[in-house]
Amino acid sequence: MAKAPAPTKTRLLTTVNARYYPVEGVADAYCLDGKFPGKRELRAANMTLDREGRGFLISVFAYPSDARDRLSAWQEPLKKLSDQVYSDAGDIDSDINDLAEAALDVTGGLKLGDDLARPPYFAGVIVRDGELAAVTVGEGLAFIYRQEVLYPLTGLSKDLESIDLYGDPVEGVEDFIAGEAGAIRYSNIAQVEEGDLFLLCNGDLFDVIGQREIMRLLADAEDQMDAAGLILTAAASQMPGTPIQLAVSQVQALKTDEPAAKFSLGRFATQAMEPVVLPEKAPQDPGLARTQRYERQDMMDRGRRD
Repeated sequence: MAKAPAPTKTRLLTTVNARYYPVEGVADAYCLDGKFPGKRELRAANMTLDREGRGFLISVFAYPSDARDRLSAWQEPLKKLSDQVYSDAGDIDSDINDLAEAALDVTGGLKLGDDLARPPYFAGVIVRDGELAAVTVGEGLAFIYRQEVLYPLTGLSKDLESIDLYGDPVEGVEDFIAGEAGAIRYSNIAQVEEGDLFLLCNGDLFDVIGQREIMRLLADAEDQMDAAGLILTAAASQMPGTPIQLAVSQVQALKTDEPAAKFSLGRFATQAMEPVVLPEKAPQDPGLARTQRYERQDMMDRGRRD
């Protein structure tokens, strides 16, 4: 059995940027640690969250628009999962399965084969105790940008080159991908590193910008807020009137909470007020003392003596 990760706090900065337009069939939204779009975000969203904790849930998605009258139809499973991830109970192995179930609820039971002008999609990532796991459905995409390479977290139908920011070939581009179960695509559970950038977006945004331009914009950005703004501006300029959204998260710091060592004074705790009498040292043979001192020297001193 794999060893459970040590309790780890992550400082995660996340920005959600979106342009929403009325489209028959589906409506776009996001979930940022249990926070959802408000009434003032019917046409656009620009939300940033800076938090330190053990667990996070970030997702962008489109849900069947007939659920707009009952927001709880898609909010409840995500809110419940956010509370679960936020708590210290549970583990990421269970969280990723619950995230997959929430994706089914949000997208309306994966009715992706329906002849809709724009089918629902889902892209979500969970970070817990310094590890991450992702789930995507439909045109939802999830990436991690690490050491100037854009890695897909789950399988996707998009053409991706095995290159870095400078166009040089790299290996292991698909190492984060786990597999599929029906229409749900899973990532492996992987450790996060300081400086990692997570990118969640819909397929339209990726199609119009492309892998190389996304890497360039992520490299040029000063932080996750700047990256989200640059990518959205580039996409919106090329396809006005098309709903697009993305979430960019940056791992600012990681801190593992090591258990405090237990120290017991034992019987000396009852004698703290008593004077300590040191025993008299017995006379030692000088030659023996020199031998003992020699045996305590390190290897460097030993070499010099030889």
